[in-house]
Amino acid sequence: MRLMRVLCIVLTIGSTVCRAQAGLGAATVVGAVFKGLEDLAKQLEDSAHSLLQAGNAYAGQQQLTLAATIRATLEESRATFKDSLQDLDTTLAGQRRSSFDSLKALLQQADQLRGKISCDMTDSILLVSGQANVVLGRLPLTSHPPIFFGILPRDPACSRNEAADIVLTGFYLADAKLKAYPPVVVIDGVQIPAKNISTRFDRVAVVLPDELRARLDFRAGGCNRPKPYRIELKTYWTNWPSLVGINKLFVNESSFSDFAKSGRQQYDVLVRLDAANKTSTPAKGTFRVGSGSRNWGCEENVTALATFTARQPGAVIDAGVKGKWNMNGKWENNTPGDVLINGATVTSTGRVRGANRIDYLLKKDCPGGGNGEYFLSGSFTYPVASEEPIRPVDTQIYSNTLDEDLAVSLKLGATTLPKNLHIELRKHNCGELVDSLDLALNDDKNSRREGTSKNSKFKVIFDAGGQVKIQGTNSLEH
Repeated sequence: MRLMRVLCIVLTIGSTVCRAQAGLGAATVVGAVFKGLEDLAKQLEDSAHSLLQAGNAYAGQQQLTLAATIRATLEESRATFKDSLQDLDTTLAGQRRSSFDSLKALLQQADQLRGKISCDMTDSILLVSGQANVVLGRLPLTSHPPIFFGILPRDPACSRNEAADIVLTGFYLADAKLKAYPPVVVIDGVQIPAKNISTRFDRVAVVLPDELRARLDFRAGGCNRPKPYRIELKTYWTNWPSLVGINKLFVNESSFSDFAKSGRQQYDVLVRLDAANKTSTPAKGTFRVGSGSRNWGCEENVTALATFTARQPGAVIDAGVKGKWNMNGKWENNTPGDVLINGATVTSTGRVRGANRIDYLLKKDCPGGGNGEYFLSGSFTYPVASEEPIRPVDTQIYSNTLDEDLAVSLKLGATTLPKNLHIELRKHNCGELVDSLDLALNDDKNSRREGTSKNSKFKVIFDAGGQVKIQGTNSLEH
């Protein structure tokens, strides 16, 4: 997700010190780790609120749970290190040093969120939650009351093989010494049977009864918006395990409640390219052009230039062009000139000599001149361009990762003329059209085109070579 990448800057700033020091064995300022975790929690909360305002409830809920995990760990740890924030960790010893090393590991683990999308976030949150439990378990506390971090509903859009529908995370949620007092979970007013609940120290996993699952609608997509439901958790703990068997008054009870959604709205994206295939077939043309009339007298040499240029684009003069005089009167000789062809142009110069004078004793007589025209004739070949529509090929994307920009590569051949790019965004398992866009490409596959959908839900960029990017879908309601 784009927002997750932004907050990773904070993660990196906070964790770079930890990684360097852990690798080199150098000292770390205690307060720097606390500051890194505080900044991270704040960034997660800000990001979560932005996502919630944009309608992306599922991703926002994930980040709130992660922020709550970090904040709870910080608050419990603060008293232990309040007098050492300006010190180097090398001054710590014993249990305090062990606890601080666990805090550093928590910050490092949070850094692994870099590049995660929402389907990966569940695993990441559980890992961070586990590390938070390590930190809290090592703190020199006199009492260990349960701490509730948050809720992780199963996301039906993610290809994950999860047995539990809902996981509640926290610290000390189940006390192994109080097997007679298992956690009690009530969801949407229904108490979950004990057989549907599995517990660990840091989590309570719930498999919903079929009737409740159907009511909460844990399917991926659909036309109905995911509705919030209330989750109540009651846990039991004790500081006097040896006295529990004597009187239940030594058993403490903690209650937590929160709201969750049964997944998120899913979308389908349709990308359709309307295009044509440019074809070319050869065609023939003929020509006969003259030089214009020429006159000559006795023993006069005359030249005549004939030229022709084919006007059709891509035309080429064929071989075999002939030059020939068409003459009247008298002449001594005539010769067709050399034919010079240069692409679509051909030229030739003809020559003629008038008749010789005739000698009559002491007098020369000219029996007359003549006139004529020099002609060129031949053929040429030129391409005739045409377009054959290409049957549109739809690219269908099941949008289980609409938290990120979508990239589509369209196959465009050397002779492909792209006409229009059509994109539809519909609700998954519903078909309801959310938004659409038609982007004119004007037969140009090498120039960038940009457009915004009709309802401004997304933006599309078409780049050279058929590279399509769909942006802004992370702000859609999830």
